[in-house]
Amino acid sequence: MTWFYLAVLVLLIFAFSFVLIPSIRGRKHDVDDTPINDLNVKLARQRLAELQQERSAGVLSDEDYKQAEQELTMALATELRQQHVSTTSSSSALWLSALFALSVSGVVYWQASGIGKVTEWHQAYNNLQPLARKILIDQDPTATEQEYMQLILAMRTQVHKNPQQWEGWLSLGKLYGALGYAEQAIEALTKALELKPSQVDVQYALAEAIIASEQQQQYRFAAALLQRVQEQQPQNLNAKVLYALLGEKTADSDEVVRRWQQVAELLDPSSDAYAGLQAKIRDLQGLGTRLVVNFSVAPRLQSLIPDNATLFVLAKSAQGGPPMPAAVIKTQYDPAMRQVVLTEQDAMLADYTLSALQQAQVIVRISASGQAAKQDGDIEGIANLTLSPGTTQSVNIEINTEVSQ
Repeated sequence: MTWFYLAVLVLLIFAFSFVLIPSIRGRKHDVDDTPINDLNVKLARQRLAELQQERSAGVLSDEDYKQAEQELTMALATELRQQHVSTTSSSSALWLSALFALSVSGVVYWQASGIGKVTEWHQAYNNLQPLARKILIDQDPTATEQEYMQLILAMRTQVHKNPQQWEGWLSLGKLYGALGYAEQAIEALTKALELKPSQVDVQYALAEAIIASEQQQQYRFAAALLQRVQEQQPQNLNAKVLYALLGEKTADSDEVVRRWQQVAELLDPSSDAYAGLQAKIRDLQGLGTRLVVNFSVAPRLQSLIPDNATLFVLAKSAQGGPPMPAAVIKTQYDPAMRQVVLTEQDAMLADYTLSALQQAQVIVRISASGQAAKQDGDIEGIANLTLSPGTTQSVNIEINTEVSQ
């Protein structure tokens, strides 16, 4: 509020210059104009007496006297009216100046007192239910950023009116997290945890927010929260997956494998998710098939690479097997990039990975269009090799051919 009081002080000075000064000037004119008015009246009366003497002496006829008297009266009236108008104009300027100062003061007060914000606040709070349904329940894709911010404002109002309701803090924290406000999400969820320390939803949400924020100093706390969730709900798949992902950031390889194996125990062995996870575990154990692809671009083709080009690296069967790749990586092309590693985790199908290939064809293609299918103007290099399942092999490829169909 300090700036508000400074603004008021400035406005008072401003009002003085626009209101008081014209007022002083107006009063000065009024004082100065009084003797002038008296003098004019005195002179007019003197001239009127002279006219009467001239008529009595026969110098002026009655008709000339009446005309002269009328002209003298009109001249005096005009003089007095002009001075009155001047005084009235000064008074009008005074009132206009005062009105201006009050208007500006009102604007400043509006801004300083937050009346506009209060209006927005009440509007958002009144729309809490429809906004919550649209964004949180229906997950309407047409929801705008402004509506998200209005919902946050409304929910903040709700939790401050009912600060002991942990559900409100939980919802607010999740919403902050969904919008990418990591610090605010952690703050709200921490408040929810203080109110309901045994609530599984709160424990999981706070751990998720910490991991998403990449605040490494809190990773141990996030791990403890996820352990508490698993103690209460041993079959909570989401908690086990998040615990394994956190392990990839903090734990050694054996511990990471152990955590992913716990996830696999909750999956259907016939599902693609299970097969894909087993490939991941084999890769973590060093048992999966890995292919290190080293590549370069022929000098004569380097000028054909556009900005924002896409790099495709893929391995497929060279013996007439399935046309789809057993492993593929798509990424933005970087002139400094010289190596890509294909693993079983890069498979398009869980049951068709690098380990399924014996004779492999490896293709490295730089695409201007970003389309998976070959396009005119793409450049590529191809190499064939024999793969041994469960091993790590390497291949060197030169991109030396321009695609032309």
